[in-house]
Amino acid sequence: MISVEETLKIVKSPKDLLDKIGGLRFKDRLRAQIIVQGGKNYYFFADNLDTPTIVIGLDRVRGQFCVFNSDVERFTEYAINHNWKRGFLLPYKDQIVLDDTQYPFTINGLLMHLNEITTVPLVFSCLGTKENDILEQILKDQGISILDNPEVYDFCLLDFPNKEQKIKELQSIVDGEGYTFSSISQEGAIVVDNYWTYKNATSLHFMQWTAANSETCCLKVGDELASWIIQYTDGNIGALFTPDKFRNKGYAKKVVAKILIQLLKKNQYTPYIYIKDDNVPSHSLFKSFGYTVLSDQCRWLIAKIE
Repeated sequence: MISVEETLKIVKSPKDLLDKIGGLRFKDRLRAQIIVQGGKNYYFFADNLDTPTIVIGLDRVRGQFCVFNSDVERFTEYAINHNWKRGFLLPYKDQIVLDDTQYPFTINGLLMHLNEITTVPLVFSCLGTKENDILEQILKDQGISILDNPEVYDFCLLDFPNKEQKIKELQSIVDGEGYTFSSISQEGAIVVDNYWTYKNATSLHFMQWTAANSETCCLKVGDELASWIIQYTDGNIGALFTPDKFRNKGYAKKVVAKILIQLLKKNQYTPYIYIKDDNVPSHSLFKSFGYTVLSDQCRWLIAKIE
């Protein structure tokens, strides 16, 4: 097998990639990952630092992989020749900083990829369906089990010709009485985690990290959380939820409008979201804000080494 060191190089300054990713699929997502928190949420690896055709991002918090490419054949060759059972970060262990004192709790996702034999599930988030099918077969050929996950997501991007006009439009949705807005507190993160579709043994830690380090927004009625949304480590917004007792009051629309204002005022990047292809209510809601579905769909690939 070709060693990963010979194929991908660690990107020491993620911002240097910004003007070099024009040909990559899902480049808007990669741009967001580089911009959010100055790229500190990820380690990036590229086949060529000047003209990358393959970029892999590794989430420092959750340990999930993101794959971007402009050459499917080259990506396939790389994936075939890489030993996915071996800890992905082993070849880079002398280049990886494991001191999280300046940006707390951002090494959990790294530690799981430093073992000689990977003992945790490999999670590839938002893989294009083409890349998903290729990688799934390659992992199976290497004796790695694939967990069943049939869900397909649409990649949706906010379209707006004028930022100031868009903020004004969003503010008109936010305005009203009988509720207040705030970021999600550490206590609130417990509530959010309890309602999260993907709640698991480690998700509370992730939600509390998100509350401390990412853009979040919740709408409160009195002291109760009535609706909320978060920004994930990769920059997409999601986990939108409104408990039953507060539904049909327009709170979800208001909380989405509020976090979009926060993001647009920071001038970070074009806000995006993933929506399950059959989730008609969510598609309708985000379409009302000006979100459009891009042509490429994506999936989450989860593999387990037995």
